[in-house]
Amino acid sequence: KANATCKEFADGRSGHMIVAVEVNRVKQVTTKTGKSAGSKMAFITVSDSSCSIDNVVCFPQQWRDYQGTLQEGNTILLQGERDKRKGGFVVQKVWQI
Repeated sequence: KANATCKEFADGRSGHMIVAVEVNRVKQVTTKTGKSAGSKMAFITVSDSSCSIDNVVCFPQQWRDYQGTLQEGNTILLQGERDKRKGGFVVQKVWQI
């Protein structure tokens, strides 16, 4: 079901993407400002056979929904799109594979 690779994302692909990746690193943080101040979110590093992506952002709602699946060493399908302002990959949905 994947329709993109990490390398395609790194090379500038935009729009809706589903990538099959391994979770390499998860850094949970607490938001300090905005309407979700005090909520947990995460910055994630993922990789596939083409390369790795360091700038995967999992905002508070998605982190609450998928934190059990977004664990180091898990292989997942990650659905999201490029953040138009900062260029990172923004998580929308996650499936364990």
